Amino acid sequence: MRIDIQPWQPEETRTFLSTALTQAGSQSAVFAEPAVRRLHELSQGIPRRVRQLADLALLAGAGRALDEIDADVVESVYQELGVVEV
Repeated sequence: MRIDIQPWQPEETRTFLSTALTQAGSQSAVFAEPAVRRLHELSQGIPRRVRQLADLALLAGAGRALDEIDADVVESVYQELGVVEV
């Protein structure tokens, strides 16, 4: 069975990140706004890729002991780890 999901709009990506982080116990914004925009661009709004890239960026941020994920972290994770290409 295959289910096609339309790519999210930037606001839907933003809402997803905020909701997921709140459910995980975060009480503050973890992704800077430029990071959210870059994450949306690189993932092309495809939900699976949004989640994958966000998870990898959070892991990289934790490894670097960052309080906030910026666009450079998102970009470096995308480049270094070879996130799924379109």
